[in-house]
Amino acid sequence: MCASCRASERRWRVLSQEQIYIRTKGYGWIEFKVAFSSAKDKTTGTPEDPLKRLIQITKEEMGRTPPEEPPVMESHIRKVPVLGTLALQAKRFKAESLFSIEDLRARRGEYEAAWVIRWRSREGEGGGEEGEAK
Repeated sequence: MCASCRASERRWRVLSQEQIYIRTKGYGWIEFKVAFSSAKDKTTGTPEDPLKRLIQITKEEMGRTPPEEPPVMESHIRKVPVLGTLALQAKRFKAESLFSIEDLRARRGEYEAAWVIRWRSREGEGGGEEGEAK
């Protein structure tokens, strides 16, 4: 088989796969979802297979109109509920923490004022950021 023939087959396969993706993912018609390769079925994955499947799909979709809005796909990941409660070690760390988010937010103005004073004093000394040469 010549190289241009293989390239043409590859183009047809890719175009057919894209058209099938448009119908399954773009329109949300999941009943047309197909596998493009299979270890069990040797005919699945041949260059002719996607084109044959696309022809079959176009016959079955006659009379359907594509949706105005694309569908919102649901996640395939199952949501696992949280089981149990915090471990004793986690509770202890939380109790021993030096700062809480609320404390830090409340003292934000203090920290900002201290930083401005420190920055201005360095600027007056002729220095810049930490580690910079004067």
